[in-house]
Amino acid sequence: MKLPYLLKTFLSLTDGREPWHNTFIHFSNVISPISEWKLLTRNVLLIGKTLDSNIQLLVNSKNLFFLRKVKENSLERLKFKDWIQRKNFSFEYIHYNIEAVNKRGATNSTLLPYSFTHFTTIPNCCKAKKNIVKSILSQKGLLLEFVSPELMEDEQVVLCAVKQNPNAFKFCSERMKNNVRVVLETVRKSADLLKYAGDVPKNNHEVVLTATAHCKDTLENSIRFAGEALKADKQYMLKVVNICDMAFKYASEELRNDPEVTLQAVKKRGCILQYASRNIRQNRHVVLQAIECDAKALKYASELLRQDRSFIVEAIQCNPKALENAPDAFRNDREIVRQAVQRDGLTLAFASNVLRNDLSMVVLAMTQNLNAIQFASNDVQFQLSQHEN
Repeated sequence: MKLPYLLKTFLSLTDGREPWHNTFIHFSNVISPISEWKLLTRNVLLIGKTLDSNIQLLVNSKNLFFLRKVKENSLERLKFKDWIQRKNFSFEYIHYNIEAVNKRGATNSTLLPYSFTHFTTIPNCCKAKKNIVKSILSQKGLLLEFVSPELMEDEQVVLCAVKQNPNAFKFCSERMKNNVRVVLETVRKSADLLKYAGDVPKNNHEVVLTATAHCKDTLENSIRFAGEALKADKQYMLKVVNICDMAFKYASEELRNDPEVTLQAVKKRGCILQYASRNIRQNRHVVLQAIECDAKALKYASELLRQDRSFIVEAIQCNPKALENAPDAFRNDREIVRQAVQRDGLTLAFASNVLRNDLSMVVLAMTQNLNAIQFASNDVQFQLSQHEN
């Protein structure tokens, strides 16, 4: 009986070794010496098995296949071709004839071990073999740490690694950490890795914008580790803030004092106002825009504005919930509270105890939202219940 081509190919690459492990990884784990092969039927030959006999390697005139014991008296058949395509088992390189693999160019996936995922290093005999190293890194990028110094400077090799696992970027050489293409590929998957990049990509518009656009879970870090030149570039920061408002807090001091840049940020997230300069936090227009977006922004306004009654009136008109963060004097101001509860009855919750005990104020709030009664004083709630009765 002739051995199938794949079996002969693998035998040449494994030096025809006998079984060496009981883990079901590769047929070389289970193949038996030829003297132990058994003819089970007219067309089926048993050529190997695991030590516990749960997996048997068989061959007929057409195929190489496995039988695996699933339950007592129950077997599962698996084609050899399907098996070698699996990617979830480890591989021990010492059982392979690396020179034979290399001579074939490592262009055919069936000529290489099908999984390097449990590798902890790259064998010395492989470190300088570009095709083999690329195949290994395409399955486990973190092994970039062990490639030869020459291949560590090879852009194609490094790209294979970071595409498979962006964290491989940490092992890049300084030259590769300044390679814009390598950094671009890395930050597409993990923006915070920009902190390991060199100054050149950190100040590259495309790199940082790509990080911002592709890594929405770590947008902030993509700006945090950007170069200082970019953080001071107004047109660039306007684009970035439009994508990620929190990027504003990493803008240069000059831009955090720029009304246009600040306005772009606070319109998306009002509380970003806290990172603006002192001068901006007393800019009436900017602060009102922030409050309109988020009532809590009032607490970050300058004290000068917070003590300005006319400003508080404007703030309430923009967002009645701003009453919550207004100074005590204004939460006890009948006219200001009246304007707030007319727009949102539930803001009665932020009025002073005196006004929450005012029947006319409570009724006004309830006119807008009946649920406002829960914020009235006990006395007023009692009066209203008596009135209903």
